[in-house]
Amino acid sequence: MNKILRPHWLATTAALGCLACLLPDNVDAHTPMSPVVKKMVMSGIGLLEKAGEKRPGHKALLALAMIKADKKYGTKYKSSSFVQDAAKSCKEINTQDHKAVYQLSIAILLLCELDARQHRQTIQSMLSELGKQQRSDGSWSYSNRNIGDTSCTQYGVLASWTAHNVGKDGNLFSVNRGSLERACKWLMRTQDVSGAWSYLGKDPGGYNRVAQNQDDPPGQNAGRITPSMVVGAMGSIYMSAQVLGIEDHVTRRPDPKKKKGPLKKVEAAKETKKSAASSHSIEMGVLRRSIQDGENFFRQRCQTETNHWQSYYLYGMERHQALREFATRDFEDEPNWYNQGVEFLQRNEKEGGGWSLGGDEEANQGTEVDTAFSILFLLRATRDLVKTLQGGRLRGGRGLPADLSNLQVDEDGTVIKVKAVVDLETALLRIKETAKLDEIPRDVKFSEVESERKRQLNRLAKLFSDPSYEKRIFAVRSVARGGGCLKFQRSSTRSVTRTSEWSWPPATACG
Repeated sequence: MNKILRPHWLATTAALGCLACLLPDNVDAHTPMSPVVKKMVMSGIGLLEKAGEKRPGHKALLALAMIKADKKYGTKYKSSSFVQDAAKSCKEINTQDHKAVYQLSIAILLLCELDARQHRQTIQSMLSELGKQQRSDGSWSYSNRNIGDTSCTQYGVLASWTAHNVGKDGNLFSVNRGSLERACKWLMRTQDVSGAWSYLGKDPGGYNRVAQNQDDPPGQNAGRITPSMVVGAMGSIYMSAQVLGIEDHVTRRPDPKKKKGPLKKVEAAKETKKSAASSHSIEMGVLRRSIQDGENFFRQRCQTETNHWQSYYLYGMERHQALREFATRDFEDEPNWYNQGVEFLQRNEKEGGGWSLGGDEEANQGTEVDTAFSILFLLRATRDLVKTLQGGRLRGGRGLPADLSNLQVDEDGTVIKVKAVVDLETALLRIKETAKLDEIPRDVKFSEVESERKRQLNRLAKLFSDPSYEKRIFAVRSVARGGGCLKFQRSSTRSVTRTSEWSWPPATACG
């Protein structure tokens, strides 16, 4: 018999209720404020609080993960004895240690998060030491190696980028833009022909790419191309471009119709942007190609799970995605990469909290380090700072929402929304072009003509049983948000089952 769902609110409820049947587990929507995420974060922090870590750099990482929760959940880890001891230990870092770049960089992140002004002298001293340890080719590496290290380089860039943006309003720190420019150029020169990066970069001296997958020098995993190196390099390039004031290195999401508002950029901020943009010698064609090829490799070859430094990769991916969002102005609150990461961590959480995610080949980071990196991913830690960069410095602020991540300010200071409502016909064309959920419009508008609206609903109804779960998500979400009414054909011999082959009754628009 036929079951007619009326009125619109009933159709919406039914469509949402069908999500559990239509969609696989790895596409549930999550944010750092989701109860399941908060529970994992707090359980992980409980494990970190008991850690007996003495190494300054490692302890700084654990403390950083703890205080990042303060902004999200209103916790008070910032004043805890563990965090305060970690801050004091930062002054004990041995700059002659062959891994000093990592330790100095993480320490800078922690002290900037705690109180950049209070720790100003210590942070500046560490930045100066990082500058001394940067190689002449622009990379960073272990002190006992004579070749640039992509992993070390990403942390040198991350620390410099963080200090620059945290301290710029008060001119707290002197961050060498030339240092970031050299690092960016080194990363572009050492990009593999595939668009990826290897652990140790073989620098050809120019932008004619060479194969990076050769184990040279031998015995150091030099040519190993891994997802963590890809996201680390991509995030570093985006960071360098932001500090250098480069604005046209990516295709930004088209701006919707501008709306007038009282907010204007402070003139000094505009001058700073101009001076920064004119002070670099980055070849824009090379930069655009590097980003495009890197993003293509990431989309095609990088998944949530990896056999190489899993938690380290997750935090690198979070940074990469936060900076990609900023560069393209395409912000997403519940992106698929994050949802999949959350559910991966759910499946692999240790009893009592925390993670040990070494992968099949390497498991020597330790539970505490794995847990700290995982927490930084879950909190989307980099996005907090990225939000403060959105639109420059503003005068005024009345009428703004608490979350500014979805606002953009153009050159004349007008606030414009980034997320536009797309008409359904455009959205339906878009899903034919891409299989990526993140690239499918989330907010759609149905036709106001009743006959056309019915035709659109019928097209969406067909997608309910499409083999692509991305299209099923799009269809259910569109019907639910648009208040559509669908009529499902019920049969005693037909049922919905959670199997590899989805079975769903045919549906048509009501009326």
